[in-house]
Amino acid sequence: MECKDIPCSHIFAVLKFLGLDTIPCCCVMVRWTMEAKAAFRSDTNSDPHVWSEHMVRYCKLRKMGSDALFAAARNPEQMQKGVLTLDLWNVWVYACHEIFHQAASST
Repeated sequence: MECKDIPCSHIFAVLKFLGLDTIPCCCVMVRWTMEAKAAFRSDTNSDPHVWSEHMVRYCKLRKMGSDALFAAARNPEQMQKGVLTLDLWNVWVYACHEIFHQAASST
């Protein structure tokens, strides 16, 4: 089975046949290396339970959001309403984040 940007097994057979002992950079995706970006932000605490509860909430929101966005994408008018709603949501989340950090820093 071949996937986009993933080298097929034949390439590695040819490399072995040629006697090469390193994989060319063109065959290694950045996401497989140490330079890959993290999948999630690293705002974790030292308590693993806090992170796992956070991830459970995140996964639930992501699933609900994905379903809603898929439905909205069927209609240009609904899609535009979805974009506006997400813009407002981002402004609200940012404002709440700022208020929380200001309150935390003043105590």
